[in-house]
Amino acid sequence: MDYSPESLERLGDWFGNHIETRNKNHDELTRENDSLPQWFLQHGDKTNWMLTDQTLSLCVDIGIYFGEVMRKHHPVLNWDYVKSGRKFVDYNRPVIAPITGLIERMCPQQVFVLVAMKCVQGENAHEAFRKRWMYWNNLMIGAGGMTSSGSK
Repeated sequence: MDYSPESLERLGDWFGNHIETRNKNHDELTRENDSLPQWFLQHGDKTNWMLTDQTLSLCVDIGIYFGEVMRKHHPVLNWDYVKSGRKFVDYNRPVIAPITGLIERMCPQQVFVLVAMKCVQGENAHEAFRKRWMYWNNLMIGAGGMTSSGSK
């Protein structure tokens, strides 16, 4: 792995063959139904499956690598963690910051949990990794951040 955008695509090819799911058990489905608002239960996109712990662990590792690729190509970025707001989705998780504009930070782990879920639903992992790189890279460049070559 050389921290290049192309290495992310190769990682996507590998990851696509290692995503695993399992069916939610009765207790998990009940807890989910009890915790979600009624409007979501009626109109939301619920699933009866979830990613395995092994897949979630891979999402953490891949997220760290993705964050390092971003930092290599955009030296203004740093690792941080959200220190306040216990109910905030990224509380106590590693994040990349500052991103730009309305998006203050990115939680790479969560990015790849969503990628894994999309792949389970049919998205090509290679393409998913390429799209995520393009999105976050272009967001940095478009906001006047450091470019991929490291110049402003």
